[in-house]
Amino acid sequence: MELRDISVVGCILRFAYFAFGLLGYLHIRMKKASLNQA
Repeated sequence: MELRDISVVGCILRFAYFAFGLLGYLHIRMKKASLNQA
């Protein structure tokens, strides 16, 4: 595995980690909002 490939994988993993974190955050906020409405 070349160094360039590792950096590309690192970028993809970082993006995936950020995307999952954002989705989880939005999911929790929506859950709280629906609880407050009920």
